[in-house]
Amino acid sequence: MITHVYDIPTPLAKGVDWLAVVIVVCTVLRRLYAAVARILCKVMKYHSPLKSRERRRWKASRLLMRFEALTDGNQRLNFLSDIPQRCLTCMFLIALERSGLPTRDNGPEEEENTADGQFWVGAHRWLLKVQDRHDVVVSRELLALESQARKYGCKAAFVHTGPLCLVDMQQLRTCPSVTLIGGSSLLQILSGNCLEYLLHSERVHAF
Repeated sequence: MITHVYDIPTPLAKGVDWLAVVIVVCTVLRRLYAAVARILCKVMKYHSPLKSRERRRWKASRLLMRFEALTDGNQRLNFLSDIPQRCLTCMFLIALERSGLPTRDNGPEEEENTADGQFWVGAHRWLLKVQDRHDVVVSRELLALESQARKYGCKAAFVHTGPLCLVDMQQLRTCPSVTLIGGSSLLQILSGNCLEYLLHSERVHAF
């Protein structure tokens, strides 16, 4: 009795080159890893403090152009009330730079600083703190700015776009180094007329 044995076809029997398959898979994975690494590198650069500050300045410059296009004072104040605090700080510093004053944006990454920025009028250094109209100015913020101004032996400007009733005026009297800027004086500074307000500054500029 003759028994026939039939071979069952398998992938190996078909002559598949598994070495080539492994090489192709490794090549694809290597290229995928390189692509992901490039993307992560770009994302990290985009979110770096330097890039973040450049984007903030670009946005603030655009907002300042829109602000200058408005002619009515009330429209300008309403426009400022909708701007985030960091962008408003950058707008203020850019306006000072256009008047020839040296400035520095501390940025949110410098959390140890009470002030949002700094600028110099002649040989006099000023610290800058900006707060939008949606926030009530509390005593500890004025005291913290006063404390920092005394520490560095300089003056400080507290910019507020809201009503004067949101500012603790009694507390402001105990902060001789802090000058409150808002209302019409803020509009004048953002329009480029800053030197007359800062060189002959009073404790409180009219709202």
